[in-house]
Amino acid sequence: MKKIAVSVHDVSPRFSKELEEIFTELDKAGVKVRSELAVPDYQRQFRLGGYPDFVAMLKEHRNSGCDISLHGIYHDYAEFYRFNYDAAKDALRKGLDIFSEAFNFYPAGFVAPQWLQSRGSLAAVWENEFVYTATLTGVHFKSGNIAKAFPLNYDWGPLMVDRIIACCNNLACRLRRGGLIRFSMHPMDIPNRMFAAEMRHLHFLLDHGWEPTSYEQLRKEVDHV
Repeated sequence: MKKIAVSVHDVSPRFSKELEEIFTELDKAGVKVRSELAVPDYQRQFRLGGYPDFVAMLKEHRNSGCDISLHGIYHDYAEFYRFNYDAAKDALRKGLDIFSEAFNFYPAGFVAPQWLQSRGSLAAVWENEFVYTATLTGVHFKSGNIAKAFPLNYDWGPLMVDRIIACCNNLACRLRRGGLIRFSMHPMDIPNRMFAAEMRHLHFLLDHGWEPTSYEQLRKEVDHV
């Protein structure tokens, strides 16, 4: 197996310009099966329902094979890591309400900001409609199966750290011969000047036979559904 799960994080009208560039380049590369992680109300200022054109674009992506998942609620730092079970349950319900109000469907998956969840948060996820979630170490499915893989990510914070990580990611892409690679993209990769390197690494993988997939498609393959 040579699968590359491409996920675009922080999908919010806040980053419309950056996301347009990312989506355009992914489409050009033929990566139309991917996961787009939508934030219901980024920083309490960009509620999805207030941006119908943005939502319509994501619906078009879904029709083309994208998986649109729930990505936190406000995207506060480590928000679901700080929540206990009750707080996480309330936050997930609020996020689902905003999401479904905008899209008229429920997401298959939930990914917490920074991939950080408490045990209570994880328990609350499985009590909702979600069939997958992702942590730093892997993609977890409601069936109990886990696809283990640490994400290749280019947005860790300080620019120097990001550049060092980009070099490590380049090496990781060239050394891997099979299995699952999680390739995580963020709007801030563009102003941080990481996007060009990111796309070079992605093209390298695609040119060497890695097949794009989404978290939802991966679930179907792992769970044989």
